Amino acid sequence: HLSLRRQPQMCIRDRNVTINPCTIAYGNTTIGNNVLLMAAAHVAHDCIIKDNVILANGVQLGGHVMIDCNVIIGGMTPVHQFCKLGEFSFVAGGYRVVQDVPPYIMAKGEPLKYSGVNSVGLRRNGFDNETRSQIKNIYSIMYKSNLNISQSIEKIDNEEKELSDEGKKMQYDMRQGRVPGMPARAPTQAGRVGSGKSTEKEDWAAEASEHAYSDGGEAVSLVSTGRGVGKGS
Repeated sequence: HLSLRRQPQMCIRDRNVTINPCTIAYGNTTIGNNVLLMAAAHVAHDCIIKDNVILANGVQLGGHVMIDCNVIIGGMTPVHQFCKLGEFSFVAGGYRVVQDVPPYIMAKGEPLKYSGVNSVGLRRNGFDNETRSQIKNIYSIMYKSNLNISQSIEKIDNEEKELSDEGKKMQYDMRQGRVPGMPARAPTQAGRVGSGKSTEKEDWAAEASEHAYSDGGEAVSLVSTGRGVGKGS
């Protein structure tokens, strides 16, 4: 586990990997346990990377990027500042990440699009057939239908009577109007360091730190739909 807090003069360079420190305003750059940063990877200021993440050769993270557990990003992929990648997601190499990537999916294409559920990654990490099928059905409703968010939620309610824990989290986030599995957007001025108020990003960073210490095609606007990456073809 690595955490750089309020040390703007410090930048780690090791084996062609660079990790920038935080800014004074946000106060934390965090990398969790069992994270593989391959050659020429770059982690910019104020990024939060949770456990078991792989950044392949040449992956470049902009500032304030947030990556949940068990994410894999293919080689030579730039990730735009403030983007968030949900747990167990997989981004194919050589594409630009300019919007949030929901959990459990594969994303590829230019512009980046939903490309199915990360079935191999889920199976390798112990997700049973029923849970994988449910995740696939929820995302098919979100990305493969012409329904809006409210209609998608209603259809999921009708089709999935007993949601798994993963399905419940995805449905809850959809009801809040945001990408499933993602914390809120960037902190506001009122929630910055020194204001006495915590933000959801700070809570997410604290969770990442505690967890690390404890166990060693049409492009669709994110703002207008809350769906993150665009629809697949």
